[in-house]
Amino acid sequence: SQGPRRGFLYENDPNGLVDWAVLPPGCQAGFTVGAAGADYTTIQAALDALPKTLLGDTCVALQDTGPFNEQVRIEGFSSAAGYSLTVLPDPAVAGRPVIDPPALATAAFRVLNASVTVSGVDIRPTVDGVPYGVFSSSAGLTLESVNVDAAGVVTLAAVRVSSRSSVTGSSITARAGYGLWVEGGTRTLVTDSTAAVTGANSVAVFLDRVSSSVLTGV
Repeated sequence: SQGPRRGFLYENDPNGLVDWAVLPPGCQAGFTVGAAGADYTTIQAALDALPKTLLGDTCVALQDTGPFNEQVRIEGFSSAAGYSLTVLPDPAVAGRPVIDPPALATAAFRVLNASVTVSGVDIRPTVDGVPYGVFSSSAGLTLESVNVDAAGVVTLAAVRVSSRSSVTGSSITARAGYGLWVEGGTRTLVTDSTAAVTGANSVAVFLDRVSSSVLTGV
């Protein structure tokens, strides 16, 4: 067989002869990403290598702070059992991974898939004209402890989410357009987060055709 072995079907050899790289707690399957010694060097390559049908809670674990100069596109995953897909730092990483999307990107994270979590990363676009920091057109995106500093370069919104999404413990800053744009649907939860804009005629939080949603500690 070829390729990294991950998931609940594999475990470390108790005799210490074979050791598979360890994923963060709660991750039953997935890959690691880093400049050296990881399964892949880009987040997108790790996502593309995952099976499209999730057989357990699946993670892409970032083993260094980058910066990761890429647009991360998450789409096409399914799970009949309700398993989730998470992008997060490895607990051993000192510092927060940084994602900086390239020119002509739509966003640092472009999410077209339900039940996705992005946790513990900083999104810092440095190229002028990127429309979004995070753009999700699918329901059920969770942003946990995500800092988006889009001041000066993002043109439409630092974060744009859809129905049944959650933004917790996060910081969002933009100059033009919107800080946080919640579009359509119901049951979006925003807690213990900040959203700020620095430009004239900009809006920190925009609720667009939203109902039955909650904002607390914002």
